[in-house]
Amino acid sequence: MFSSAGIAQPITNFTSWTLAADPFNALFSGSSTSTNATLTAGNGTIPAGTDIGFSSVSGTTVLGSVSGNYFSSASSFSLAIDYDLAATMPFGFGTSAIFLGFGIGEDSTGVDSAGITLGTVNFGASPVSSLAATARVDDATQPVGSVSGTAGLAGTFFVSYDEATGNVTVGAANTTNAVAPTGSYTFTGIANSWDGEDLLASFFMRSDIPSGAPEWTGTSASAVFSNFRVLEGTAVAIPEPTTATLVLIGGLVWMLRRRAARI
Repeated sequence: MFSSAGIAQPITNFTSWTLAADPFNALFSGSSTSTNATLTAGNGTIPAGTDIGFSSVSGTTVLGSVSGNYFSSASSFSLAIDYDLAATMPFGFGTSAIFLGFGIGEDSTGVDSAGITLGTVNFGASPVSSLAATARVDDATQPVGSVSGTAGLAGTFFVSYDEATGNVTVGAANTTNAVAPTGSYTFTGIANSWDGEDLLASFFMRSDIPSGAPEWTGTSASAVFSNFRVLEGTAVAIPEPTTATLVLIGGLVWMLRRRAARI
């Protein structure tokens, strides 16, 4: 499924991606340029289940967006992105953890989604990282998939979608600019349990509680995402509404309000 034949798309400009927090936490921040995006966790405790990230559309879903890029659920595609994590954690056995992830879904909140995650925990004097495949269906977390291969603090995340089967395959390589994952996991037919909507891409940083470790309680963590590429398939751009369209929508809203006032 993974191919090295990249296709240039406007989606590769990270200033067109949208920053989203779920829920908002002042210790998380994000910034972007045309070539990369940075997610940062500051000094202190961030509750488990809190994350920040960038999605490829301007709204929560493709349907509710006025700009950005997405992928049709009627066509197969394959994506990759490079990541580079630097973290300073308090010394001790399992005293802090931070997660990075990359995936696709029908919404930026992850109700129907699948992706690859890198969990980093300070077991002793230095961080230890591991990979896992995670997914949700109707906001219900699915069994975590095991991803073989060495996890590195810098590398490449992969995700692919197969329209014919509904399979979503996620993976990673421990080198940047990799053309294929060294370890992967397939959620067989999982997209068939989703709603059949178009799919957005996203990447994120998350505080969570893995086995034997608490949520983020570190000093600082910074992850740079770059070199997003479409290995197979084509991104679709959401056309921004024209002035005429906005005027027409405003007129229709005004008419509906007047009609409702008469009832």
